[in-house]
Formats: sequence, structure tokens, C-alpha cells
Amino acid sequence: LPRAEPIPLDAAQGGTAAGERGAALSVQESAFVNASGKAVSGMVEVYLSPFDPSSGDDLAAAPELVTTVEGDTQILESFGMVDVQVEQDGKQLSVANAKELELSIPVPDGSRPPATIDLWRYDETDAVWMNEGNAKLDAGTQTYVGLAKRAALWSAGDVYGATCICGVVDETGKGPLAGARIEANGVSYFGSSSEQTDANGRFCMAVGKDSDVDVSAYHASGGGETKRIHTKSAATLI
Repeated sequence: LPRAEPIPLDAAQGGTAAGERGAALSVQESAFVNASGKAVSGMVEVYLSPFDPSSGDDLAAAPELVTTVEGDTQILESFGMVDVQVEQDGKQLSVANAKELELSIPVPDGSRPPATIDLWRYDETDAVWMNEGNAKLDAGTQTYVGLAKRAALWSAGDVYGATCICGVVDETGKGPLAGARIEANGVSYFGSSSEQTDANGRFCMAVGKDSDVDVSAYHASGGGETKRIHTKSAATLI
């Protein structure tokens, strides 16, 4: 997805940056530091790029919503995501120690969000979602409000019970297809996961249990097929 337009903010004074779809960031005074760890002053640019997990395009643009709980892969159901970036003169800034950002994450229209929810940060280095606190639903603005200590991609979500889908991808007239991309998008939940087939065309991936899921297989040349299946608590073979 394209990055949102920059919102100017006085770093020394702090304040609130209001973005698209109700996304917002409230900043304490002198909350940002440069790459050397020195506090910055003057105007900075705040980028608040919201993702709507009820939108297929937005969900496809986000990292897959999976995490690890006690060694097991689990699906995350997201009720809203916002990518937060702060820059000055084109250089990325970080949040100072002992400072926090109050982040408002918009909730998808038509959803039934719980009153409180976990707050997850996507760690780009390790490519994993990390639980870093929680957020509360503001019924008036239909946003989740929580505290963030980093500029990053954030999601308001809960762990969704997971099971596995396993199967084989066949290329028409040629048999099992190695290296096919597999994507699973929740229909009855807001979440996604992805995988690639092995040398024998086989795959196994985490999805929501007792749920409707759209599973797509893509060929490198552009062809593909999508099937909607209903999973159970045990592994589902397709």
C-alpha cells in the first residue's frame, strides 16, 4: 500500500497527529531522537498508514498474521493496523527512552471488536509479531487506543485458535508443482498466512480452526486457483 501523506509536528512541543480513517498519534514533548540518540527539535514528519484487515488488498499488503505461542504457530486476528514512521529531513527517527506514544488504531466497519485487546508490534528484523501491551476500544472514535514505545507497524489483535491445512499443488497436465505460493485468507476472521510448496508440491500452513478460509495457489507464470474451505479443529487435507 502507498504510504500516507506526512503530517507535520513540532518535536520539541509534541502534540497530536491525526491521519486517515481515524488513525492518530499523540506525542510527548521531545519524544524523538536521531540515529545518534540525540533529541531532535523543530518540525518532523509523521506518517500514519492504516491497514483495514477486512480489505483483501490491505490484508495482502501486510505481513502474515502469525505468531508463536509456547513453541506453536498461532494465527492472529487483527482488528486494525497502523504503520507509524517519523522522519526529519528524510532520516528516520526513533522514540526516546522513557517516552511513549499514544496510538489510535481504526477498527474495520461492521466488525464486533472486544473492549480490550492485545497490542502487537511487527519486528522487521526477525519477521515476527511481538505482543507489547494492550489497547482499549474508544467507542466514540471506533479506534483502539494504546501506548507504543517504537515507530513500527502495529496491530490490535488477539490470538485466534489455529489448526493446519495441508495439501498438494498440481500443475495441470504436469503433476506436483514445486515452489508454488500458497496464501490463506480468513473469511470468518481477519487474518492471513502464507507458504511455499516443497520439491514434491506439498505444503502445510497454519489457519484459523472451525473457520471459512480462502486458500489460493499461484504459479510463477501468473496462473492460479482459489478454493474456499471450512476447517475443523483437526488438520484439514486439501
